[in-house]
Amino acid sequence: MNKIIKLFILMSSIIIGYNCNAEDLLQIYKITKDNNPVLKKIESERYQAYKKIDEARSPLLPQLNVTANSSYKNSDEINNKKNIKNSEVSLHVIQSIIDISKWQSLSIQEKNAAVSNINYQVSQQDLLLETAISYFNILKSIDALTYLKAHKLAVYNQLDQTTQRFNVGLTTITDVQNARANYDSIIAQEVLGYNELKNSVEILRKISGVQYTQLAKLNINKLQPTKPDNITFLLENARIKNLSLLKSRLTQEISNDKISLAKSGHLPVVTLNASTTLNSTQYDKNSFENLYKTNNHSGKNQTALSLNLPIYQGNAVNSQVIQAQYDFQAKTEQLESDIRKLIHQVNSSYNDILSSISHINAYKQLTVSTQSSLDATEAGYQVGTRTIVDVLSATSALYQSKQKLSNAQYDYIINQLKMEYLQGSLNENSIQRINNMLEDEIFIPS
Repeated sequence: MNKIIKLFILMSSIIIGYNCNAEDLLQIYKITKDNNPVLKKIESERYQAYKKIDEARSPLLPQLNVTANSSYKNSDEINNKKNIKNSEVSLHVIQSIIDISKWQSLSIQEKNAAVSNINYQVSQQDLLLETAISYFNILKSIDALTYLKAHKLAVYNQLDQTTQRFNVGLTTITDVQNARANYDSIIAQEVLGYNELKNSVEILRKISGVQYTQLAKLNINKLQPTKPDNITFLLENARIKNLSLLKSRLTQEISNDKISLAKSGHLPVVTLNASTTLNSTQYDKNSFENLYKTNNHSGKNQTALSLNLPIYQGNAVNSQVIQAQYDFQAKTEQLESDIRKLIHQVNSSYNDILSSISHINAYKQLTVSTQSSLDATEAGYQVGTRTIVDVLSATSALYQSKQKLSNAQYDYIINQLKMEYLQGSLNENSIQRINNMLEDEIFIPS
């Protein structure tokens, strides 16, 4: 019995441990990666593109065909019957010797497969970033509600205190009405906060296919904002490793290969044709006087080289070459546009990180200052030198500064991930680094 109880406790702890781990950012991403239909679709397209390489290579390999024929002829004349059976089996081999277009098509398909692989990697990074943003948007909404509830409680206490002071004639009805209006305003904000939280939870459910009720929260003490690397280094690194830019370069190369493919329409094609044939004929003749029966077997081997040199196809090849050249020019301009866009994004992301760090430091100091201001205002209100409006304003400023500090901390994390995304280095290690700053779970308010 004791063994059974111990086994039950062990299995329960494993299940509980799994549930806890499944609600941190890394585990949620892994579950999302397994369940996301968009990522699965792009993964299937990647496999399809790689299988097309075999299809593009097949015309360069020997083509084997077997044909078989069998015939039977019967004639029945007076006192003379004839039966002829004929069977033939042939093996045909066709081998491309010189055909530049087939090699160009193979090269293009290999690069198309590489583009599909990049698309899959970009989709993984998109999903990772989207999951992280959704995750922290939920935590941000929970923090907002937490501060709203604390703010509401503080205003409620002020309303209660003001009402009591009014009842004994120490304040006016205007102070009570101001406190009541402030309290009602926070209740309205709380309704909006719940709605925003539900929408954030729904976005994560849509991405992952799982409805979460609790998440691991951020340990602020483990968040140590650091300035990013030198902007020149980040720009150069992004030029080399950014996945979208790699895709644009490959697309440009494919477009250039298509020019060569179009030009190959003027080049000669040499093909080897070989065949071997076996023939069997059975001849029967049955007359009134005699019976004849003969069997003939024969074989034939044939080998030939064929040359096809295109001379003129109604200007179709020249038209295809010009079209391919214009397409290459368009892809080149698109690459330049993508480079400029990337430079803009890296610079903006760099500034966003610096701004987040400045905001964190500023709002930390602001929170301390607004807390001191509230304490002084409340003391002044008790002795009649400050009004309830001053107290309510100071209370609102305190919780707004706390909310802004919370937002700035989450923004810093997201901005760091966005920079890694632009550098082409966003992966599960990035999530693991953030995961180390997550700890005790927090329930999602319903």
